[in-house]
Amino acid sequence: MIIERQVEAKMRDDKKFAYFVTKSLLQFFERDWGDTADYHPEEPAPDDPCKTGAFYRYGDGDWIKIRYKGRDTEVKFARADAKSPSKRQQLNELLYQHSMESQVFYMDLLMLLHKEAEENHTW
Repeated sequence: MIIERQVEAKMRDDKKFAYFVTKSLLQFFERDWGDTADYHPEEPAPDDPCKTGAFYRYGDGDWIKIRYKGRDTEVKFARADAKSPSKRQQLNELLYQHSMESQVFYMDLLMLLHKEAEENHTW
């Protein structure tokens, strides 16, 4: 098995990502071609994903590509290879990201106001 250096490094640093890669490999070996497949895994694939690659998306937006390369199985980041998300997916991701940033902003603001109130005894 060939695992790209960057993938291996992230697997060492992030146990959830390591689990994701392992789970994705199991899916690949079971002929589940991943998140960008536009056909059902039990139906014949239009091209041979074993050779062209199957794509799997991790929660933070990273894509990995798994494919057979000669006698080996190759795992690498697939940022340039993955199909672009649909406009709807992009919008949902932007809205989610904005909502998370807003929550962080308001929590920071609340903590700042709380700290100021404690310092000034203005409860």
